[in-house]
Amino acid sequence: MLEEDKDTVGISTQLSSIGVVYYKTGNYDKAIEYYDKSIRLNKLSKNAGSGLSAVLNNLAGALMAKKDYKRTKEIMLETFELKKKENDVFGLASGYINYVRLLVEINDINEAALYAGKALEIAEQMNDDGVRSGAYDVAADVAYQKKQYKEAIGFYNKAIQISQKLNTRDDLKSLYYDLGKVYDKQKNWEMALKYHVLYTKLKDSLFSEKSDRAITEMNTKYEAEKKELEILSLNNQQKLDKMEILSSNQQKQKQKIIIYSVAVGLLLVILFSVFIFNRFRIIRKQKTEIEIQKQKVDESNRSLNEKNKEISEQKDEIEHQKNLIQESQKEILDSINYAKRIQEAILPPVHLIGKKLQNTFVLYKPKDIVAGDFYWMEALSHSSEASRSACEGACRARTWRSRLQERSCIPCATAACA
Repeated sequence: MLEEDKDTVGISTQLSSIGVVYYKTGNYDKAIEYYDKSIRLNKLSKNAGSGLSAVLNNLAGALMAKKDYKRTKEIMLETFELKKKENDVFGLASGYINYVRLLVEINDINEAALYAGKALEIAEQMNDDGVRSGAYDVAADVAYQKKQYKEAIGFYNKAIQISQKLNTRDDLKSLYYDLGKVYDKQKNWEMALKYHVLYTKLKDSLFSEKSDRAITEMNTKYEAEKKELEILSLNNQQKLDKMEILSSNQQKQKQKIIIYSVAVGLLLVILFSVFIFNRFRIIRKQKTEIEIQKQKVDESNRSLNEKNKEISEQKDEIEHQKNLIQESQKEILDSINYAKRIQEAILPPVHLIGKKLQNTFVLYKPKDIVAGDFYWMEALSHSSEASRSACEGACRARTWRSRLQERSCIPCATAACA
């Protein structure tokens, strides 16, 4: 009917639906074949473009499953142009996010960074937490691949906040795992352990919920089947009471149904037990890994404590040496200042020089606290005798002592000073 009416858009939709069926059954080659037919018909129709972006998205998913990354990129870029024409901001942002994941998968980090930025730009303008969480997630993935761990941590934390708000626990589990990997790269063992524990707890919780749900569904199904069997048995009994006829073949068939049901039930229980046993093994292995990480953190802490102790001891030794130097310096300065007072005491007053020697002046500016040179003047009976002595180092003390004892310059002392 559709082909007779030449409804190419309708035929295109039917072909796309067949492709979806093949995709869900894992037959990706057939799915790609029908998606391609659907796209070709859609482009030939007068209403070309109607529903085309959805088919292109499906085709990209099938190509991605086949790991045909080159054609996947081409289809995604074509989809972006359609989304822009349709002004589908939500679809464009979601497409960018999936495209970044593809680029990270094929290690095309530079182009991934470009489209991650576009996704973030659109997401920041939208009031959609789901899109923003996805944009932060892929931006963090790109930063991690570029070894920009600080930026990656910031984006992952933003995505985690939104996922916690939306209570998307599967997304949270992946984000905890990825953030733990970043801290592991930074050798921040404490934070890596923290998020690995969060990831493990959430994963186990989700697994437990799914297991409980599966068990509940199985119990419900079993009870329903049991009731149906009881009702069937009751009806059969009533028929037997009324008609007193029952075919032996029918009885055997019912017994077979019961046997098969019990066998299938036992098989399901065995398979589920094997699955649970494997999960316990995996959990035990993960706990061992956590203990190893904890030991590494403890060793790092012990090493840091030892280094801090060494630094503290060195600091105390430096402080001790500093105090010794300050005490020695103080003693030296006190000795020099004392010598300065002695020197000033033996210098003749300026007014005495002016009184004895007319039209004279004294220019005396010591370079240090205690001068190496000093002058003196002695008044004799009819004249005045003035002299200057110079000495350096240890000679200064001897010169001053000579001056104090003899009130004159001792030749041997000045000679020694010279």
